[in-house]
Amino acid sequence: MQAPEPGAAPAPAGSAIVWRTPGGWIEKPSSPPRLATFAVGDAECTIVSFPGDTGGVAANLRRWLGQLKVEATDERIARLIETGSPFSSEGGFAGTVYDFSAALPGDAQTGMLAAILDAGASSLFVKLMASPALLSAEKDGFAELARSLVARPSGSVRRGARR
Repeated sequence: MQAPEPGAAPAPAGSAIVWRTPGGWIEKPSSPPRLATFAVGDAECTIVSFPGDTGGVAANLRRWLGQLKVEATDERIARLIETGSPFSSEGGFAGTVYDFSAALPGDAQTGMLAAILDAGASSLFVKLMASPALLSAEKDGFAELARSLVARPSGSVRRGARR
């Protein structure tokens, strides 16, 4: 897969982020900073937006490894960065999906899929933390959700509206 251009398609000021909910996922009420929350089997997937890059990719991967109760060694961070899958969303946001199974012990009971997307002045984060079996079953749905992110003028579409 070819890496998208860095900083592609910044979200215009006053825009809302919209997406397509994957089949079988149930959208639940959300409150800031969450743009969306989905029930995915017995797990939850979220979309959040924060200004800037929130410390960069390595800082976010380190924090998420901590949430998985795994030591965030430089080797694990490097492995995650090497195995990230770059993509461009339908809205032109440059993003990367990280599958934490590449950095977890083989007997891990919980894993994570996370996507970081550059929306110009802000970053979008899509995160699903679940059992390895659920992550494997929902990996395509997760990628579909991340790829579907688009910025629309906030007056034209309800935030989080299904497109």
